[in-house]
Amino acid sequence: MGGKMEDRLLRLKEVLEIIPVSRATWYRGVWAGFYPQPKKHGRSSLWRMSDLQKLIVENQENRTKPASSGIAP
Repeated sequence: MGGKMEDRLLRLKEVLEIIPVSRATWYRGVWAGFYPQPKKHGRSSLWRMSDLQKLIVENQENRTKPASSGIAP
């Protein structure tokens, strides 16, 4: 396996268990480019686990950056 985790495909219900937002908020975020685009499988929309993990890591990194006041010292 080479140490790489299997990249599972998740249905919306599973996505919303990981990213706790409403269905409408999720789809608005997808449309706006804040959340990853789904992979279509027939009529189903599926998201890759790796895309969600990347989103979580990026959000955690943004939270740990110090806020800038916009005022020069």
